[in-house]
Amino acid sequence: MIFLLGGTADSLEIGQALKKQHDDFCLSVVSDYGEELAKELDCPIIKQRLNQEAMSQCFKANKIDLVLDATHPFAEEVSKNAIAVCQQLNLDYLRYERPPLVLPNTISVASIQEACAVASQFGGVIYLTTGSKSVATYLNYLPLEQLVVRVLPVGNVIKEIEAFGFQAHQIEGLKGPFTTEMNLALLKRNRASVMISKESGTTGGLIEKAAACEAANIPCVIIQRKKINYPKQVESLEALLLEIGKVRR
Repeated sequence: MIFLLGGTADSLEIGQALKKQHDDFCLSVVSDYGEELAKELDCPIIKQRLNQEAMSQCFKANKIDLVLDATHPFAEEVSKNAIAVCQQLNLDYLRYERPPLVLPNTISVASIQEACAVASQFGGVIYLTTGSKSVATYLNYLPLEQLVVRVLPVGNVIKEIEAFGFQAHQIEGLKGPFTTEMNLALLKRNRASVMISKESGTTGGLIEKAAACEAANIPCVIIQRKKINYPKQVESLEALLLEIGKVRR
């Protein structure tokens, strides 16, 4: 059986392709929201945060012979755990990685700390589009009152953000995809002086974010992905399916 590490739009597309090929697979997600989206695949769903030990037990219990890693480009720990467990159990591992983007008129940084240092130079409202998981880290480097965060409109996520002290006017619970025009309107409404985003590829809406910042004449600070030495990596669905065919032939 194939174990699909998911939680992204990419993983749903891969799951649909596996269904068309009649491949047996189960899908791993970590949130209620991810689980709800995955139901359309009509496959076994494992909703659990998997460390190496849990991952190893899960692979053995489900008789996994191939692991497809389609997690978010910034979910480094999950990918590292999967690589390690596959090596331990002698399983095939294949990474689907969104092609990286190099965008003009943006500021590239290597970390959240560096992004905060750059953004703080511009003053005013800092518009965060990097998700809810890293909000606590931003508060180590930036004043709360200067931030507006855009997160999924999910109850537990909103409660988590509120627990940090954010007020209603600092929280935008919205689900993408976002057009350039939508991003621009949100930047103007919040009177943003700078946006911080992550290099999450075309699926993450980065092109539209950067274009909106350019139209608003404000900086777009982009946190780059960390380099991981994947044993085998592809950047398209077609290449992924081809590799699966080679492995399972």
